[in-house]
Amino acid sequence: VSHKGRLREAFARAAPHNEQRVSIDVWAEVIQRTLNLHIDWRVLQPAIAPTVKRAAVSADGSVSFRDSGLIDYAKFLDQFTLQLARGEDAASGGRVRNAEALYAQLSAMRAVLELLDTDRSGSVSRAEFVTG
Repeated sequence: VSHKGRLREAFARAAPHNEQRVSIDVWAEVIQRTLNLHIDWRVLQPAIAPTVKRAAVSADGSVSFRDSGLIDYAKFLDQFTLQLARGEDAASGGRVRNAEALYAQLSAMRAVLELLDTDRSGSVSRAEFVTG
């Protein structure tokens, strides 16, 4: 969240024609370059930044959704603002909202931990964390 402004600026420079959507490759490159975290962001992408789906109506009236292969970077960044806002409200109302905010990001956290756990022991050692 602390790098959100820098990420938004980097995405804006990388997005074609001032759109708020970028390819998965561009998204991963911007995240890695801006945060200086050298992990495979493409592996984490499905858990933390879903692609935009486009609706298509066929001749018989049925609707299907097609993956655009693009990530709406504004939505991606805004999801962290919403989680933080819920967590800040919890300071005055208890810890339940903090737990809910963390649980909402469970799949993303699990994906990061699995990526860091290089020896597949089920836990991340200090050395794996530092190397990760």
